[in-house]
Amino acid sequence: LRWLPEPSLPLMLSRCDQTPKSIESEPFLGNEHAELLEIETSYHQFSSPHKKTSGKLTALNFEISETVNKWQDSIKNGAEDLVITIEEQKIDRPAWQYQLFASDTVFMADDRYVSLRFSRYEFTGGAHGMTYYTSVNYDVQRQAIFENEEIIPSGNWPTDAKRLHTRLERRGGCFPTPSTV
Repeated sequence: LRWLPEPSLPLMLSRCDQTPKSIESEPFLGNEHAELLEIETSYHQFSSPHKKTSGKLTALNFEISETVNKWQDSIKNGAEDLVITIEEQKIDRPAWQYQLFASDTVFMADDRYVSLRFSRYEFTGGAHGMTYYTSVNYDVQRQAIFENEEIIPSGNWPTDAKRLHTRLERRGGCFPTPSTV
């Protein structure tokens, strides 16, 4: 994408629309509890009543599933390693568990774009857990996830950031948190 005037920013600057158009989403909930392990996930998979559009969402659904599976595998491996260490070293079991809590928020979903953000909390020992945010912006027609540079090119960052910030402030409550641009 080239850097064009303000209306060309498809994901960040398009109209706020909380109701998906011709794209449906179904939440998938997952819970797994074991010794030293607690995992709770909630994420969406997308489809459309239009067969052509629904087929274009396959890559996005795969990417979402693979990402969540990768996070789960990492936490499970850490918990398994801890159990082995406890058994081998004959040490007391810690009072805490490895934890993963992951969910997504869908900001936009229509037959052109899907934009969502994952919130992921992981606790693997220590004083506190860590929270991570991962954004996924998907071009349905290209069947591809946008690279950061496609959304906000770095060519004229100070001017672009001011314009973007002004536009985001006028979104009428579209985003649940204030702009950090």
